[in-house]
Amino acid sequence: AIDNVADTESCDVLVVGAGNAGTVAALRCAEAGKTVILAEMQTFDEYDEYACDMACYNNRLFLDKGTPEVDTLEVFNEYMRLSRGHAHQQLVRDYATRSGEMLDWMCAYIPAEYVEKYAKTSNYKGNENFNGNCCGQWSWPAMVQWRDEETNINMWPFVIRSVHTAFENAGGQMRWGYQGVVLVKDGDAVTGAIFQDVDGTYHQIDAKAVVMCAGDFGGNPDMRLDLSDQMRNLAWSYGADRTDVSA
Repeated sequence: AIDNVADTESCDVLVVGAGNAGTVAALRCAEAGKTVILAEMQTFDEYDEYACDMACYNNRLFLDKGTPEVDTLEVFNEYMRLSRGHAHQQLVRDYATRSGEMLDWMCAYIPAEYVEKYAKTSNYKGNENFNGNCCGQWSWPAMVQWRDEETNINMWPFVIRSVHTAFENAGGQMRWGYQGVVLVKDGDAVTGAIFQDVDGTYHQIDAKAVVMCAGDFGGNPDMRLDLSDQMRNLAWSYGADRTDVSA
């Protein structure tokens, strides 16, 4: 237990993690009229996104550039086949059928000049080659990369700040430099979280709903190794130590 909590505030929705998932979740809740606090462990100045790749099907960025529309039922079936049916069907279906819609919605909050300059689709560095049957696995052109074409620098950490601004303009509040320490619970219900700021001070945020988006997948090699079954099994088949994240 943490006894020296300096202050407590409350909201309708607490979102932990201001990456892609947390930012869009917070913005959507704010749009719906909820009071929302979005807490991020990185400070405003150091904020970074480890990756700039977004796999979204049938979004306007692709379709407007002439990429053929894909059959999302095929996408759904392939995901379920690769997971041997163990994936959550509704989540996979929503991803296959609505991920493009999500990206189009998010791009409405990003300045058009950023989208034009940094959003690279099927015409960027062979992205169009990720399409078709390879070794019995199907893939479709769906990857949007937010990069500066001249330097190949990841520009998404810069671009996503416009979505953070849209969230704040919708009435949301950001808490930068808030490292989640422990969830607050009432019985089995999660009712908030306690955070430690960069000065070591503890803060509690109570909420009617808590959304955890702190996976840090792109920057956590252990998580990537554990969740990326194909990569793990391929390494295993070549005799590599699957617990060695550098392999």
